[in-house]
Amino acid sequence: MVAVSPLSGSNLPIRVGDTLNIGLRPAAPGTPPSTASAAKTLTAKQGAEAVGKALGNATEAFAALSGLQEQIKAATRPGATLGKEEAQALNDRIKEVKAKVDKLAADAKVGEANLLSDSQRSVSVATASGLKVNIATQSLDSKALGLDDIDVTDADSLRKATGRVAQAVGQTQLAVFRLQTADGATGAPAPSGPGVSAYEKIAASLAATPEPGSAAASLEKALANQAAANATSYGSSGGFGASATPAPSILSLFT
Repeated sequence: MVAVSPLSGSNLPIRVGDTLNIGLRPAAPGTPPSTASAAKTLTAKQGAEAVGKALGNATEAFAALSGLQEQIKAATRPGATLGKEEAQALNDRIKEVKAKVDKLAADAKVGEANLLSDSQRSVSVATASGLKVNIATQSLDSKALGLDDIDVTDADSLRKATGRVAQAVGQTQLAVFRLQTADGATGAPAPSGPGVSAYEKIAASLAATPEPGSAAASLEKALANQAAANATSYGSSGGFGASATPAPSILSLFT
C-alpha cells in the first residue's frame, strides 16, 4: 500500500510575538533540515491572493472527492453488484476525479507560491497589521492523497478503494479548515464558485447527520478542535439529503 503524506505540522495556529504559525511546529531535536525550499515573504496582497486561490481550489477538491466517496460507498451496500461494467464505471470516475484534483493542486499557484504543493515547506505573509503569518503548504495532488494506484476489480480492491478515498476526503477537509484559518489571518477575500458552494452544502450535511464509520464521524473531534481556532467559518446552507430509494444499479450514479 502506498503511504499517504500526513498533514504537516499542528492543526492549531500558534502565535509567538508578531508571528503566527499555521500548520507548522518546530522540528524535533536532531531532525535533518527539510529538503523543501523556503519561500520569500509575500506582501499582504500577494498572500491574500495565494491563500484565497488555495482555499477555493481545496474546497473544489473536497467536493469532488466527497462525491466520489458516495459513489464508491453505493457499490458496497448490500445487494449492490460489482460486475465488469460496474467496476469499469467506478475506475473511470476515479480517474476523472484524480485528474481534477491534480489540476486544482497545480492551478493553486500564485506567483511563486502554491499552498497545495509541498515543493516549499511554508509560505510567509507580511500582513498589513504587521503580523507575519507562516502557513504550512499541503500537497493535495492524487499521489499525496494516496489515490494514484487505485484500481477496482473485485470486492477486496473495492474495500481498499473505499478506505483510500475516505482518507483523502478527511485529509482534504482538514486542509480546508487550515486554509480557513490562514484566510482569516491574512484578510484574504472570501472565495466563491461552485466548489465553495458544494463544500458548504456537504459540510452542513455532514455536521447535521454524521454517518457512523464515515470520514466525517472519525474526524469529528479533530475538526471540532480546528473549527474553534478558525478566524472564519463556512455558513450552513442546506445539505445533500440521502435518497429514499436506493439506486437500482451503481451505473445510474455515473449518468
